[in-house]
Amino acid sequence: MLKADVIEIIDSHKVRGQIENVYAIKNIYLSPPKDNADGMEIMKQMGMEISTIKAGHANMFLNPLFCRTLAAVTGATIELYETDGSVGAAYGAGIGAGIYKDSDEAFKTLKHMATIKPEADSAPYKAAYKLWVERLGK
Repeated sequence: MLKADVIEIIDSHKVRGQIENVYAIKNIYLSPPKDNADGMEIMKQMGMEISTIKAGHANMFLNPLFCRTLAAVTGATIELYETDGSVGAAYGAGIGAGIYKDSDEAFKTLKHMATIKPEADSAPYKAAYKLWVERLGK
């Protein structure tokens, strides 16, 4: 395999990874209610209050505009930690399995990097998000 082939493979994986991130974030956090069956809407319908999103300071969460938009659209505060999604998933599984009593206990060893609170005027973000969702549906 030539060096150029390796670079092409690596670059294609980066592009695919970013595309997967966009769709994962859309489906998990930002999905609009379609037949009341998506993302955070399901959690809200189950009676879960979504006031805080804890995430690794990685992937899409490295983008300040994305974080501000997510906070504005969901109304949740975002706490970023020096970790990535795989570690977060492991902590989530540990919480679910009873290894940790709650997310505070699970996250206490992680370095807190930033907190993003929803802006007082979230209307521009919500309008832009609504347009984005409409365009995705076409």
